[in-house]
Amino acid sequence: MWSLIWKWIGDNYPALLIIAVIAWLSWKARGIFHRFEKTEAECKKIEDTVAPRLTSIDKTLNSIDKSFHALITFLVTKHTDFNVNLYKSNSPMQLTDLGNEILNAIGGKKYIDDNAASLIQKLSKETIKSALDVENYAKVILIQEYNSDAFTAIKNYIYQNPVYKKDALNVSLDVATISNIMGLYLRDKYFEIHPELINAGS
Repeated sequence: MWSLIWKWIGDNYPALLIIAVIAWLSWKARGIFHRFEKTEAECKKIEDTVAPRLTSIDKTLNSIDKSFHALITFLVTKHTDFNVNLYKSNSPMQLTDLGNEILNAIGGKKYIDDNAASLIQKLSKETIKSALDVENYAKVILIQEYNSDAFTAIKNYIYQNPVYKKDALNVSLDVATISNIMGLYLRDKYFEIHPELINAGS
């Protein structure tokens, strides 16, 4: 029935039909716009409620991350297993010939050389105030990199060779030993860029 009515209006009063169509489209558009405004208002309410919580969660996570980072640093500095076969107690501490041999054998030197730019950049983000800070944080950075893809070859070597044998010497290749050996090499790479830290305070 309505189709016949609209057809009759269109045949006899085309201008009226156009006006009616425009009015109908305006009414539909107003309804859509109203729904859009309502949806936007609801989203704003959610944003006002959720955003502060997300900010709070982000601050909490940052706090946890800093605390965890500080714990790792503390544990690294407390590691006092000094192997005289690997380190020379010079000032600063240096690797012995055996220490350098292990550094090369495990792929540690290659790893640091290949990733020097990114490792030094990460090290530079730490609170470095002294040469000792560089030495300690270098170990922390390497421990953090332990699960990276590039570190896999070193872990595979350690798995296949948990003990490095040299003549009558046996050196356990655990995480602490590896991070200490590689850390000294990374420290020296950092000193190449910041030599002013070596004699600071002397």
